[in-house]
Amino acid sequence: MSTFAPLPRLPLATWARRVQALDLRATELEVAVNEPFDALDPINSRIRGILGARLRDAWCLTGEESCEGCCELENCHYGRTFETPAEVARGPSHGSHGVHPFWLSGIPTASRLSAGSTFSAKLTLAGPDADLLPSFEAALADAVLGLGPRRLRGRLLTLASPRRSTPTIREEAAPTLSIRSLTPLILRPPSPRAKDECPAAPWLIELMRAGVRRLGSLSNAFTRVERAAADLPELGRVEAIEGTFTPTRLVRHSQRQRARVPLEGFEGQARLAGPTLTELWPLLSALEVIGVGKSTSMGFGSIAVRT
Repeated sequence: MSTFAPLPRLPLATWARRVQALDLRATELEVAVNEPFDALDPINSRIRGILGARLRDAWCLTGEESCEGCCELENCHYGRTFETPAEVARGPSHGSHGVHPFWLSGIPTASRLSAGSTFSAKLTLAGPDADLLPSFEAALADAVLGLGPRRLRGRLLTLASPRRSTPTIREEAAPTLSIRSLTPLILRPPSPRAKDECPAAPWLIELMRAGVRRLGSLSNAFTRVERAAADLPELGRVEAIEGTFTPTRLVRHSQRQRARVPLEGFEGQARLAGPTLTELWPLLSALEVIGVGKSTSMGFGSIAVRT
C-alpha cells in the first residue's frame, strides 16, 4: 500500500499562476539576412548544436571528449544545464536533461532563408543558473552569426544579465480563442481519450496536457511552490470555427550524434469557441513565454494566442 499522500488538486486557472514564481532572464539577438542562406539542416537545430558545443568548450573542467561518466559532471555549469542529473537518469548520467533551464524561440525551423528576411533569436534562462546569461548570450551570438558571418548580421536587443522578468498572466472573458504555432509543436498524437474529451479539437487536449507537464516540470525544478495537480476544464462543448493542427514530420541535426534525427509534431492555426475556453487563458499565456512540448531548447513549441 502506498504511503504517498495524493497531491492537492487545483483548477487550471489557479494552478497556472505558478509561472509567476519562475526566475526568468532573457536575451534576444535581432538577425538580418544579407544574402540567400542555405544551412542544409534546420537552422534552429544547427544553432542549438553550436550553442551547446561553445558552452561545453567554455565550461568543461576536464577536457574529456565525452561527458559520460565524468566525475565533475555535477560541479560544472555544462553538466548542470545540459546533462541529465543522476537522480533522473536511466543508466549513465548522460543525454537529454531532465528539464532544461533554458529554451530558444524565434529561430526559423526551415533550412533556407531569403535575402532581406529577418528573425529574432531569443534565449530564456530559468532558475538559479540565470546568472550564467552573459555566457549564454555570447554563445548564442557566436552560434547564430557563425553560420554565415557575411550573410548574417546581428544586433543585441537586450543587455547581458537583464533584470528578472515576471510572466504576465492573461485572463480573457471572450469564449473564443485563436491558437497558432510559431514553430512546430512536438506533441503526442491525440489519444482515443482526447478524441472523446474534445471531439472537435482533440489536439487541444494534448496541447493542454503537455502544457501542464511543461509548467509543472519548470515549477518543480526551479521554484519552491508547493506541488499540486491541475484539473483541466470540461472541453467537450468546444467548437472548431476554422483551421486545425495537422501532423508534420521534421528533422533536426544532432551535434552529439553527428547525424540527422527525425521528429514528429504538429503545426497549424485554429480558431475555437466554447464556454470553458476562458479557463485556459492563464496557462496558454504562460506557454507563450515558456513554450510547450518537447525540444523547446531547440526552439520548437512556440505558440501565439489571441481572442
